[in-house]
Amino acid sequence: MEKSETAVENVETEEAPAKVVASYTVDGKTLNAKTVRKGIVINKLSNGKARKVVK
Repeated sequence: MEKSETAVENVETEEAPAKVVASYTVDGKTLNAKTVRKGIVINKLSNGKARKVVK
């Protein structure tokens, strides 16, 4: 039986834009969606990443 190599090339995925799931202050307090806060806010995104925002 012969072994052959295969490769996957040019894979394109359509990812939906990540949405903010939750927002936190620097000290870990959860922010309400309607709360506008100046300073540093940490947004947890639907894709599992976190983004720090300075307002």
